[in-house]
Amino acid sequence: MNAPKRNDDGAETANEEQGLATTLKTPPASANDESYSKVIANALKSMSLEERERAYEDIHGITSSTNETPEFLNEKLQQFEAHINERISHKAVYERALRQNEAYVRDPKLRLKFLRCDAFDVRYAAERFVQHFETKLSLFGESLLTTNITQQHLCAEARGVFPKLGSMQTLPVRDTCGRPIVFSFEKYHRKVYVPGKDNVKIQSHLYWWFLMSMTDDDRNCRQGIVYISYGLDFDMSCKTEERQVYWKACMIVNSIPLKFACVHFCLDDRRYRMMMSIISMGLRKSIQSRVRVHFGTQQEVEYSLMSYGIPVDKFPVTYGGELKRTNFYKWMQYQSKREGVSDQQQQQQAVVFAPRRQDVLCARGKNIQNHPGNQLFRETLATHFERYSNAKYSEKPTIMKEIADEMEKSGTQFLVKDESDIWIPASDDQIRDKIKNGFRRKRELDAAARKKQMADEMKKQAKDQARKQREAETTVNHHDAYQSDNSQSSDGGHSLSSKSKKRPRSLNCGMYGETFDPSIFASPPVHPSDDNDDRGCFSLLRRCDGF
Repeated sequence: MNAPKRNDDGAETANEEQGLATTLKTPPASANDESYSKVIANALKSMSLEERERAYEDIHGITSSTNETPEFLNEKLQQFEAHINERISHKAVYERALRQNEAYVRDPKLRLKFLRCDAFDVRYAAERFVQHFETKLSLFGESLLTTNITQQHLCAEARGVFPKLGSMQTLPVRDTCGRPIVFSFEKYHRKVYVPGKDNVKIQSHLYWWFLMSMTDDDRNCRQGIVYISYGLDFDMSCKTEERQVYWKACMIVNSIPLKFACVHFCLDDRRYRMMMSIISMGLRKSIQSRVRVHFGTQQEVEYSLMSYGIPVDKFPVTYGGELKRTNFYKWMQYQSKREGVSDQQQQQQAVVFAPRRQDVLCARGKNIQNHPGNQLFRETLATHFERYSNAKYSEKPTIMKEIADEMEKSGTQFLVKDESDIWIPASDDQIRDKIKNGFRRKRELDAAARKKQMADEMKKQAKDQARKQREAETTVNHHDAYQSDNSQSSDGGHSLSSKSKKRPRSLNCGMYGETFDPSIFASPPVHPSDDNDDRGCFSLLRRCDGF
């Protein structure tokens, strides 16, 4: 997989005309000590500045949409056809498929998937399209060359193993950029291997069918997917059969019209750098530049993935490293339902497995209310609430229709769950009920907020009144105590010995915490016989424990 070579005038050399369809069909016998970082660096060096910027934007979720006007699409389709006829010479399998079913091969919807996958780069899209039929022929034979592969077309061993495994799943949520996430648990892939069977064929069939099923949504071809290879607690010292499976997987990735926006390899041992280099060597340059490798424990790897906007809390893995299959069974129901209807019915009623961030979910629950699309929906209703409240009853349906059209123009889709717990587009009546209930809920919340505010104000006033009353009582008590002290001093101090009067507060006296009573300084009763008596001084010293 050498870098594209060009002449001085920018034209492709004859050697490059074979393009990416000449990818190695067998894994290399040996690999040098080149680490995965050097593989990525070499891939970036062979790319143009525009391609590098596009790769970095895809990794970090900065998507730029293309204005797909009818004129633009027709022009690209013509260039696509011209490139296949004039610039690609190794197209024997493509011509065989053309003779078998020309309508299938020339279908504009199929060709647009390849163009969108490669950002309307005609050269790469055409080469991927030709290689698509070559890989499909090697996996499924000539009888299925122009047929969309479903579960019924898989080999018997693959149909029996995959529903019970779930080592590769599509998460029920998307990343922060709205792209689907494919989670591959490498440790459980080995449980698919059937002794005495062609495991390379079994794994290749499953991999092709799973990834091609994601191309049914054109947005996945345009925005791409995030692929996570979860290799923690996994021994990558694989055998020859497993190496062939990995190499077949690379061939499939290079052949299908599915854009890999970013590929994350999660490992807990840095000794597997060599294996990562071998895997990366089998991928296209455009995918090699989008590879990121994370080493560490489960917690360290998850923290690293969170920086790329990936919701790690939805990973189908327990803290003990075991696989969870609940969402996988739901995806199997979703896929079976899609394959059981025709293409026209799919267009009329598109089934959604992982809602996007801007979609509005018509359901109940805290998680539903915290969905970003539902939060945006409530903000939109808040801007129209005053107008809706002041409108007449006959004008309210028009306002609700305007709100629905406004959100749908921005890409928002209203979704409801059917009887099999799968998201489907909501009908017009369901959308109108959702908006009506949203306005009613906002009115109730506003009333509750006003009631709570009034209660808080009344509580605050009661606290202020109680505080002022306590301050007034304290002032009165201080005044009474002052008056009492003055009346006691006017009696000459004789009343200090009365038990009904409160003694003054003791003071701290001495370094060992002794207390000193100021009442001992009160003038004792004066008697004529005590003029020359010094016992009062000794009594004072005895009462001070510090001396």
